[in-house]
Amino acid sequence: MTWTLALTATANGVGAAVDTPDAAPRTVGYFPDVARAVRFAADEGGSRTPSRAVMIIPAGITEYDLKWFLGELVIAGIPAQQVQVRADYEILTTATDSRILLIDADRDIMVTPSGREPAAPSRATELAAESPTTVVLTGHPEEREKLDPEYDSLTPTILDWPQIALLALEHPSDLSLISPPEPGAEQPEEAAASTATPTAPAATRSTSTILLILLIAVAVVVAVAVLL
Repeated sequence: MTWTLALTATANGVGAAVDTPDAAPRTVGYFPDVARAVRFAADEGGSRTPSRAVMIIPAGITEYDLKWFLGELVIAGIPAQQVQVRADYEILTTATDSRILLIDADRDIMVTPSGREPAAPSRATELAAESPTTVVLTGHPEEREKLDPEYDSLTPTILDWPQIALLALEHPSDLSLISPPEPGAEQPEEAAASTATPTAPAATRSTSTILLILLIAVAVVVAVAVLL
């Protein structure tokens, strides 16, 4: 069965949602790692791996974490060429068609059209008053409960990580923060290497995969930095 998997990457795990031909897009849950998210989602999808995956990354994700998530997808059997990478802020903006003030309780930060800054109720109130704004609060329930009650006056829309993954499926986009090379396409370094002394096929494939993940990770970190 052809199905799509969306994963919201966070420092402590991933939120998952699926879209299958026989039902509307729906959340699957929150998991400690990509492997378990893919495995549980496969029960909904009807096959071991999806035909397409959407990775949703947060503003300010580190290069290390990005490489980790991309590598986990490849290990789970999802080729990089089938992965679309979107930013959580972009998805929320697309879904609401409005200016977004995103409060991330897990990381204690706010994300605005101009970038990231420490979360603070007074500053959030100031930003929300500048122009019509949709305030979105994300994070684990226990972290959201620790937030200052003053945020309640902003009447935020509360979204768990799987719900953001669901929004990515309900509001698709053709744009991706990365465009991985097609399988078999040689990079300049690889083309030069092909004329040198042959190496073991398995080692070559492994090296190419690692290089691809590194290139994608750097490209996405740069793209997110430009967006914010």
